[in-house]
Amino acid sequence: MPLESVAYVPIYLFTYVGLLLTPLSLKKNKWLFLVWFFLVNVFMFTGLWKIHIAGMRLPLLAFSQLPAVGMLLYLLHYVHHKKIEINPRAWVRWSIFRLIGVYYLLILFSNELPLDFVAKAAFFEIIIGLWAVGLSFGKKNLFDSVWFVAWNTLGLVSSLVINFQIRYWAYFGEELPQRFDLILHFNRFPEMWLSLYWVPLSICIHLVLFYCYLEHRIKGRVSKT
Repeated sequence: MPLESVAYVPIYLFTYVGLLLTPLSLKKNKWLFLVWFFLVNVFMFTGLWKIHIAGMRLPLLAFSQLPAVGMLLYLLHYVHHKKIEINPRAWVRWSIFRLIGVYYLLILFSNELPLDFVAKAAFFEIIIGLWAVGLSFGKKNLFDSVWFVAWNTLGLVSSLVINFQIRYWAYFGEELPQRFDLILHFNRFPEMWLSLYWVPLSICIHLVLFYCYLEHRIKGRVSKT
């Protein structure tokens, strides 16, 4: 079996895991995530991403970020108005899909992507995924755990760095000839699931958890006064 085919296994596997572990509190809103995921596939199979090659960089960047921004604002609105109850352990368990980083490990020496990017992505994504498994067990409120704060911080930084680098390559690809193939790499099936869905979604998850954590800490301080 070709290495490329083997490398796709963690993408398919942890995409299934991510969809399966969507928190029950989002059950009524799960269709929004499915619509987002569906649009990514439409974008991919219709070849609409090729608007970048036609020189239309901003539409590509807008499409890649606006769904995530919209979803984040939607979730924060519902959390703020208590329409969604956040179980931090369930949301951390959801992030087990970050083990999708095994994909980067499998393509480490394929020369398709810069070695420094692939090595860091593989290391941090796998660490975050395994850490999420560990935090999924236990009875202590995660919002009172320093390990949760450390995990959430590392997870957010890793997602932001990966997201920034992919968008940077997409925007400046023509000025970076040696990296133009990176645009093609993250805009093919199934790699586009990473660049347009799982990476932006992971940013949303970490920011929502940070919002809930800060809310929890503020309420704790108020109750002590």
